Amino acid sequence: MLRPMVGIMNRSLVFIVLVFALTPAIVAGADCDSEVITPLILNVADAPIAFQGSDGRSHLVYELWITNFSSAEAALEKVDVLGDGSIIQSFDSAEIAGRLQPAGLRQSSGVLAKSTQALFLPIPAATRPGTPVPHCR
Repeated sequence: MLRPMVGIMNRSLVFIVLVFALTPAIVAGADCDSEVITPLILNVADAPIAFQGSDGRSHLVYELWITNFSSAEAALEKVDVLGDGSIIQSFDSAEIAGRLQPAGLRQSSGVLAKSTQALFLPIPAATRPGTPVPHCR
């Protein structure tokens, strides 16, 4: 019973080594000028729940997770929040810098280095506090 398993493991190991051995040749032969990388990946993980603010109005706070996969720093100049096909709120670079929080840190430089950061977007809501808000990703 052990011998067939060893044969399968050896074949798998040979395949893995072969893949790693061929990878540099495949990459070296690729036309790197034609590749386009998406430098920023955006994700809203969870729908916000409306809460009552100290002003007595309902509010939402979206957590927009942003990952910079490029080797360069990136600066967000503007974020538009859309609702029913129209812009319901815009944030400029100064507002973004004050709301951008690097994962695991409390201080923000306002610049997206090669990392994942959360951008907290407060939005006035026309929904009662405690009500989940449906959203599209």
